[in-house]
Order: sequence, then C-alpha cells, then structure tokens
Amino acid sequence: CDRRYALKKSKAVEKIFEPLESKFQFSAEVGKMGDACTATCEKINKKCNNEWGERINSCRELEKQFSCVSGCSDNFFGADLPAFNTQRTECLINNNPAGVPFKCDTLYGFSRRLCPCGVAF
Repeated sequence: CDRRYALKKSKAVEKIFEPLESKFQFSAEVGKMGDACTATCEKINKKCNNEWGERINSCRELEKQFSCVSGCSDNFFGADLPAFNTQRTECLINNNPAGVPFKCDTLYGFSRRLCPCGVAF
C-alpha cells in the first residue's frame, strides 16, 4: 500500500485555465515509470514548467492518457502528482497544490507522471 501521503487537506477543486499561447507548444506528456518530468520533456526536445503543473492536475486530464482501472483519487498530495500509480492502478491528483506544488524534477518509483511540457517560457 502506498503510504506516502496520509493527510487529506480538502476536496480538490478542478480549475479552468485559459489555453496557453501557441508559441509555448504546450502538451501533457506521459512519463515512463519512475521518470521525472524533466527527463520526459527533454526526450521530446521540450522543457517541463513547474507553473503549468496545476493545468494538468485533474482526473479529466489523467483519464485522457491512462486507463484508471481503480478510478481517480484526490486523497493524496505530493510534488510528483498528477500521476498514474502502477501499484494501485489508480490515477492520483494533488489535493493540495498550493501547499505542496508540482515539481518537474520529483519522481516516485511506482508512478508514471503526467508532465506539462513546452518550448518557450
């Protein structure tokens, strides 16, 4: 059982964001198991942007990329979320992005992260 996060702060609220300008070439990319988003974005000649992490922190975005067999949960928080946890076969979103913000260089060995990649910041 994944016990990294024991505290649930509040029910995550899905924010609506305006689309980024096309010059950023924003895309949500799936990382390999255990990879940080920095490496995932570099593989496609883009850079990960920490500030874009909240844009993809939703079940809707995760379900576009993963088969969330065990559902999508907001019972967790962490700088490595959003991600698909391969042990739990569950999509996980960060329920406290203000307190524990997304970080591109964070990784967790049993997760495939959803990464915010772009070319110009």
